[in-house]
Order: sequence, then structure tokens, then C-alpha cells
Amino acid sequence: MHIDSTYPDNWYQLKDWRLDKQVQTSPSKAYNDCFCFVLVHSGRVAWQLGHRHYELHSGQLIVDKPDYEYTLLPGTAHCTVFNFSKEWYASLQETCDLRDIPFFKQHNILADKIPATAAIEYLHTQIQQGGEGEQLKKDTLVLELLRLVITGLQPANEDIIPHIGKDAHLYAIERAKQYLLNHFTEDISLAQLARHAYVSPFYLSRLFKTMTGLPPHQYLREIRFKHAAMLISNTHLPIADIAYAAGFGNTDYFTAAFTRRFKVPPTRYHQRYH
Repeated sequence: MHIDSTYPDNWYQLKDWRLDKQVQTSPSKAYNDCFCFVLVHSGRVAWQLGHRHYELHSGQLIVDKPDYEYTLLPGTAHCTVFNFSKEWYASLQETCDLRDIPFFKQHNILADKIPATAAIEYLHTQIQQGGEGEQLKKDTLVLELLRLVITGLQPANEDIIPHIGKDAHLYAIERAKQYLLNHFTEDISLAQLARHAYVSPFYLSRLFKTMTGLPPHQYLREIRFKHAAMLISNTHLPIADIAYAAGFGNTDYFTAAFTRRFKVPPTRYHQRYH
């Protein structure tokens, strides 16, 4: 069995998990100390949890509560594990009304299996393909993926919308937007942005898009594009310097992204004004 931490943070962690029944030939006991879900890419994997047996294959995922012992059975599979800290899990339960979902309501349910929808598979691919300097985008995608997973646990498959007063909505988004405007050259995480807005990351991710029309990472990118466009039109700085000044760490990435956004490369955009 091989586990590789691909994207650690203070409130969640992604792990690449590979199982080989030729290596692990007998059952092994382990302890789950966090809220997590496991998405199976290929193969099969099975757990024994108390008197219940869970078997997953590619295209499925299992959601697990924290603090229990389980037995991992021999199998061959490639999975991604999404671990969330117990503190953040408690915050999630307080922020969102999850009491009507049997998985969260009933203490005897420790795990549940759901299909990985096309939207879940797509978001997972986007998370895996994320590059350097895109932490906010990754955080946002992880929470959107978690939202879809929790939605899949609901009997009526209803969406989750956190409840809070309207004034608090405005205050949180105002603080988040101002923080992005003041720190757009930095690699901002969703947890960092949420702390500044005094709300949970899960709540901010949903609320921000509802009130601005864009998720936080796209809003941040629009700020960066606007700053870059102003520098290109009003200065003679090299493109590499402009990319760095606008928060894009890689010149090639900036040039490609700018061209997609404005339909012309930075050099031609510059020629319009000089």
C-alpha cells in the first residue's frame, strides 16, 4: 500500500492511495481519526466496519465519520482520499443544517457509499491538475466537491445552503472582497480568506458565488487580469515583470491565460495603447 500526501493544508489533506493485493495479502486494522471520503479511480477496495462490509469499485466513493477502527481487506485499487480535520468537521456541522441527513443524524451510521457523479469526477480532475500559485482555486474546488458529496448523502438530494442573517452575508463578503483587493499578488488560501471574513471556508465558498456571481478564485483572477491590463496599457514594463506584479508567477501561464481572457496576447494588447 502506498499513500502520498499531494496537497496538505491545516484543515484538509489530499492523499494518493494505491493498494496492491499482491503486497497486502491479509486484512489489516487501522483507525480513522478524521472526517473523510475516498474516491476510487480504478480497481476495488473493501472495508470491514463492525458487522458491516463495504466494497467499492471505480466510480464510487465512501464517506466516513471520524473516530472508529476498521479493517482494510486485501485488494488492488487507486484512490484519492480527502481528509478533513475533526475541528473543521465540527464547524461544518454548526455552519450548515445537516440534522435532516440520516448520515449525520444517526450515530450508528459511520460510513455511507454513493456514486461518483460526472460533476464529482470533473471537479476531482480539476483539483489534481491544479498548478502552483492556485491554492485558493484548489480550496474552492475541494469545497465544491465536498458540497456535491454531502448532497449525494441526502435522501431528497437537496442542495445545502447555510443559513445566516442578511447583514452578516454582506459583512462577510465585503471583508473577503477587500482582502482579495489588498492581497491579490499573494497565493491566498480559502481558509485564510475565510478567517478574514469571520466565516467558515465551506460557508464562504457558497456565499461568495451567490453574492458576486463568481467563486473566490475566479474573482481573484479577474482582479489580477485587470491589474495586468492596466500595467500593459500604461507602462513599458516587460511582460515577465507584469505577470509577477499581477500575481501570476509563471510568464507562459500568464500569457496563455491573458490571451484566453482578452482574445489577444499581451504584446498585441500593448500595441493598442502605444
